[in-house]
Amino acid sequence: MGDSVGVICNSGACTDVDPVTALVLIALDQLIKELNSKEPFGPNGEIVKALRTAWNDIANGPGDNNDIVKALKNAWDDINHGLGPNNDIRKALEALGLKF
Repeated sequence: MGDSVGVICNSGACTDVDPVTALVLIALDQLIKELNSKEPFGPNGEIVKALRTAWNDIANGPGDNNDIVKALKNAWDDINHGLGPNNDIRKALEALGLKF
């Protein structure tokens, strides 16, 4: 993962940043938006909703609509039944001339 970079832009000027720095900048941006909102950290704030969802996943396990659960179910279905006609990997390989 040493070759991974994020790109950050401001007023049309862009620069590469390492992934950890990119995540910190995204987190800080969300924190600033939350603090500038009408009711920071209120019951409908994005940070509060994210923490509530994370706690629910820890306490009760992830639900059927959890993105990770969906990705794992899709991967398992692809392994057991093959790549479906709308699978992104299949589409990319077919664009390269490989047919299934």
